[in-house]
Amino acid sequence: MKKNIVFPGDRLASAEELLPGEGTYANGEHICAAIFGEFETDQKKRCASIKPFTVLPTKIKEGDEVIVKAREVSPERAFLKIICKVEEPERSIPHETDAVLRISQISNQYTTDVTKEYHPNDIIRAKVISDPPSLHLSTKGKEFGVIKAYCTRCRRPLKKRNNTLYCDECKRPEMRKMASDYGEGRLTSK
Repeated sequence: MKKNIVFPGDRLASAEELLPGEGTYANGEHICAAIFGEFETDQKKRCASIKPFTVLPTKIKEGDEVIVKAREVSPERAFLKIICKVEEPERSIPHETDAVLRISQISNQYTTDVTKEYHPNDIIRAKVISDPPSLHLSTKGKEFGVIKAYCTRCRRPLKKRNNTLYCDECKRPEMRKMASDYGEGRLTSK
């Protein structure tokens, strides 16, 4: 494996020799560097890639677990803003930060109304079920659902009591589709 330092725009190889990989792009007849880093070639895959020297924003893809905040909730779906990937909470997410959670993806149980399961500002752990540009999420499974929620009246954090959430200030329960570890302050389900 051959390695050397490259800068954005540097020509790395002929497009006939190698395929573009992470951190590279095809520019007509050449493979060029898209980022600053260490150039690597994989002769088995015939691929050029760059190992970055700086932390790059993370990319969201199908199968990723993410932490999201509910923005809008209607009876059929919830519109969510992705906060971070569970595996890489310190890395920023460029562009593709909005996602949709449809009623059919809320739970393994029959769900009649998304507004009975989630509310605006809820913090939710979900799984990505479609690649960008149209991100769709699922909260099916005990490890997915609300990990932090707020009272719909006074906006104070809700505490878990048995299988419901309770507001100590308003003295009333609220229902949500909770992750099994609600309130433990963990991003990961493991």
